[in-house]
Amino acid sequence: MQRKIGQMLKLLAVVSLAWPLLAAAQALDLGQVQSSMRERLPRVNELKQEGIVGENNQGYLIIREEVPDEERAEQIAALVEAENRDRSTVYTAIGRRQNASPELVGRRRARQIAESATAGVWVQQADGEWVRKGEEEAGD
Repeated sequence: MQRKIGQMLKLLAVVSLAWPLLAAAQALDLGQVQSSMRERLPRVNELKQEGIVGENNQGYLIIREEVPDEERAEQIAALVEAENRDRSTVYTAIGRRQNASPELVGRRRARQIAESATAGVWVQQADGEWVRKGEEEAGD
C-alpha cells in the first residue's frame, strides 16, 4: 500500500513540475498561431473584398465563389483551411479561459466580425442567410 502511495506521489510531483512547461508550450504555440493569422490577414481581406470567401455565423471562412483557375483555387482552399484551423485553436484557447465551448466563442467572434466587416463582404446571419455587408441595411 505504501509503495502505491509513493508511486502516486512521484507521479503527482512529475505532473506538477511538467504543468508549467505545458502551459508555456501552449502559450508559445498560440503566439505562433496568432502570428500566422496576422501574416494571412491581408490576403484573407482581399479574398473577402473580391467576394470569393465569406464569414459564416460560426466564426469561420467559407469559400463562396468558385475560382476557375485550378491552381489559384487550390491556394485559396489551403489558405482558408489554415485560417480556419488557426481560428479553431484560438477559439479553444479562449474557451478554456472563459469556461465556454469553442463553438460559443466562434459564434461570438462571428458576430463581431460581421459587425465590423466592410461593405461588400459576405457574412452569414444567425438565421443562416448570406448577405453582402452593406446590402442588408439597404434592404431594410
